[in-house]
Amino acid sequence: MVDGIGSVTWWGFSPAINLIPRELEVSELNVLLVGSGDSRHIIKTMAEAWRFPSVKVNIYVIEHSLQVLARHMLFLSLALEPAQHIGLSEKTSLYLEIFGNSLIRSSTKSYIDTKASDFIRMVSDVDIAEDMLPILDMNFLKFKERDGLEAVFKFWKVPHDTFGIQEMWDNRVRHYLGQRYDSRQNAYDWDYCMKLCERGAKIIGKPIYKQWRETGLAFEVREGDYTVPNKTLTSCAQARKGPDTVPLLGYWGDIVTGPFISHGIECANSSLLKTENKMHVKTAKDITYYNVMAMFYELLYKTKYDECCLEIEAKQDEDSVMTRPQRALVDSCYSSGDVSDSAPVSEGPIVCENAKVYFLPLNAPSQLYLKQRFQEHFHVVYFSNSMVHTLTPDLSKTFACKAQVIVETPKFLIDVTTDQAQEYMNKVVAMTEKAGCEMLTSCNPSYDALAYFRYSAS
Repeated sequence: MVDGIGSVTWWGFSPAINLIPRELEVSELNVLLVGSGDSRHIIKTMAEAWRFPSVKVNIYVIEHSLQVLARHMLFLSLALEPAQHIGLSEKTSLYLEIFGNSLIRSSTKSYIDTKASDFIRMVSDVDIAEDMLPILDMNFLKFKERDGLEAVFKFWKVPHDTFGIQEMWDNRVRHYLGQRYDSRQNAYDWDYCMKLCERGAKIIGKPIYKQWRETGLAFEVREGDYTVPNKTLTSCAQARKGPDTVPLLGYWGDIVTGPFISHGIECANSSLLKTENKMHVKTAKDITYYNVMAMFYELLYKTKYDECCLEIEAKQDEDSVMTRPQRALVDSCYSSGDVSDSAPVSEGPIVCENAKVYFLPLNAPSQLYLKQRFQEHFHVVYFSNSMVHTLTPDLSKTFACKAQVIVETPKFLIDVTTDQAQEYMNKVVAMTEKAGCEMLTSCNPSYDALAYFRYSAS
């Protein structure tokens, strides 16, 4: 299981959800995300927060690596880009490209480089961070973690013409499949038909899934050459060299399930879920594009996204933003390095008055309960399947009375068998009971992506 899923969670294995409960008893909601892996829950909650105008939402984020936190910063900044800078369609394409592709376009690399320069200044200066991305608070991070984030952003900027992410991807696939490598197309077909389809992810589409398994390319939304390594998906892992272990740079994320689950298997627009002759008309790529654009639209306009918004969005991209010559000029400046790190911004990010995001230290799960301000603090707590082991009686001291606890199941971890999934669920139930939680509804980990609990300890 570790070989296929990897040691770094670049994306989640459950669909994005709005973390604001339907029935609220507080005016200020504190949410704790433990290992979500991507920003899907954060952005969806932010996008739909306008539906709860009397509620302020504070989202606290704990991850297992600084590289994942760095991607959170990138996705938050992109999601809040004003329309004067990037239109909805282009913003959606950029998000998907960075989110799930091993290779990206050169224009996307230019955008990442520009943002990396901004982030280096932000992690070094609190005032600059407040001006450039006021929704984010990094004051809880340790100085060494800020230094680590700065190193990540500097790595993003350094040109690596010989940085072979495709070779890294192929090495992972070879190691994972072993003797089955030469017949890997059959292995991909089996995993899709006999595992993902059986678990409710048939809409991904076999050609799209097999292409991602082979190349790491999931979302080729716009025309162009996808030739530049996506360095936001790289991290270090400890590798054995003789009697010692050394850090090895590479791609250490998921190579078996794919970045399709977060946004691509559920949709409020039922027309995108239609089937003909028992085959889905649309694929996860179409669903993902629609869902991400819908979130960005709600962030911008504070109203629901529907089909009539498509024409508005298209007109905005063509008329209300930059003309094509203007955009080409800006892109050329980015590529040539003519835009300095201190270049002024014409307009600030989209305002989310009733939402705030806080980054917590990497060791927060074992230390958070020691801080008085976090005692009985969180009303909603989310655990990914990779970090549910941090759900302990000590951490539960930070849960508010009747807090909702959400645990991601291994439903979409395709190397986990039915028996293993049930064993996992039994362990989770035992852990939650020890931490003072009780299950709200029955959960079958082979069919349910999330399990819901209520903290009931006094």
